[in-house]
This record gives sequence, C-alpha cells and structure tokens, in this order.
Amino acid sequence: MKISDVVSAATNTFSLPQVCTKLREVLDDPRSEFSDLAKVIATDPILSAKLLRLANSAFFRFSQQVETVQKAVSIMGGEAVYDLAIAEAMSCAKKQFESNLLDTDQLWLDSLFRGVLAKEIAKSKRVRGAERFFVLGIMSRLSEMVIAAHFESSYERYINQKKLSLPWHAQRAELGFTFANANGAICEVWGLPPKICRPIGTVFSVQNKKLDNDAKTLQLAIKMTFHYYKDPRFVDVSSLEPEISLWQKGEDEMKDVIESSYNEAKMLQSFF
Repeated sequence: MKISDVVSAATNTFSLPQVCTKLREVLDDPRSEFSDLAKVIATDPILSAKLLRLANSAFFRFSQQVETVQKAVSIMGGEAVYDLAIAEAMSCAKKQFESNLLDTDQLWLDSLFRGVLAKEIAKSKRVRGAERFFVLGIMSRLSEMVIAAHFESSYERYINQKKLSLPWHAQRAELGFTFANANGAICEVWGLPPKICRPIGTVFSVQNKKLDNDAKTLQLAIKMTFHYYKDPRFVDVSSLEPEISLWQKGEDEMKDVIESSYNEAKMLQSFF
C-alpha cells in the first residue's frame, strides 16, 4: 500500500465541504468582516443550526440569547467558527468510513479529546492562533478510519503489530508510513493551509527529528490521551518525554487540564 492509495480512498469517498474552503478564504482575507463569515455559514443550514445551538449552550455560557449567525460569529470569533465547520465535516466523514474493525464513535471522542487538549497546551504556552490545534487534533485519526474501512487486512495486521510496539512504530512496520503521514497528504489534497498540513503530517515521524513546536504540541496531546486512558506504556509522566518539556506548569495542573479537556470533548461529542 502507498500513501497515494489512502489519499485516493479518502478523497474519492468524501470531499471537504465547500463551506470550509470558503470560510478559510474569508478568514485569510484581511479585508473581510464578521458579516462575510456569516454569509458563508448561512449557505449551510445544518452548520448554521449547530452554530446557534452551540453558541446558546452551557459550553459558551453567554449571558444573552444568541439569535443570529452573525451575532454568534462576532462573539465566538472567526477561527472558532472555522473549527466548528471542520468538526462538522469530520463528523460527517466518520459516517462514510465506518468499519467493523473500529469503533468510530470512540475514535471521534478521542479525536475531539486530542483537539481540545492540544488547544489547551498551546494556550498555556500563549501560542498565537492556538485555535488551530483543535483542528490538528480532530483530524489526527482521519487516515486510520480510511485504512480500517478500505484496507481491512492491512489494518488487522497493524492491530496485531500494535500489541508489540508503539502505534506509530507498528504503522511504519506494516504500512511503510504512519497514519500521520497519510493525514498530511489528505489535508494537502483538500487544500488546507500549510500550518495544518505540516504538523499533522509530521507528528511521530522518525524521519523528522527536528519537529516544529506545532507537531510537538500535537504529539504531547496524543501522549496525554494515552496517559488518561491508562495505557501501560504511558502511565508514568516520564513516558511523555521529550514533549512534556512544552508543559511548563505542575503535574497536578496537567492532570486537571487533561480531565477538563476530556469532559469538554464529551460535551462537544453531543453536538456532532
């Protein structure tokens, strides 16, 4: 199997909704206003409804009822709205790649967990544009769904390999590349910006020993989720090295952030 096979299976089965592309174009245009974003969202009734539902939920705790899309956009911010659009797209994608080998509902929760946690880590370091880390997390298991659905024998062999080694080592041993490599390639074909494609495509890459901090942040978030689920290989905090150096606060606070991120992911799951 080649990465191009996974990309073809992904893109021939599911296309990133045009609303995501349009939103990105508007956000990257310095002349745009919130009203321009609202007009794009209004073309998608389902996304509009979810935006208003989320804006009026306990998740945001706004003091007044939010009744229009433009008001929701102005309060939540453009990047948060873009994250919502990507999350809605990935929620639809998981329905297209269902497999008997994979619990896609649990995978989706894990993806949301990774996204929220990566965003919180970035915020703790005051990284500019921390919202984008949510997108990195929720898309980090995309290619795994594709492979489980379209290349079952390879995925079954990977599962067996994973019992003997770390997931990303098992992926390379079985496939010749990691799920992350395939994720990055899919994102490129979908036309997502380099600040999304690059870190999501290089995370846990043994060929790239000088990862940028974006990729390291995603790696730490993924390792933290394994730690939360009490994976025997990640029970000790020392197993989070070397990425744990990005976390410059105490261990107790780290545990609190992991727990609150999981609860936030559970809440978000109810919207998608």
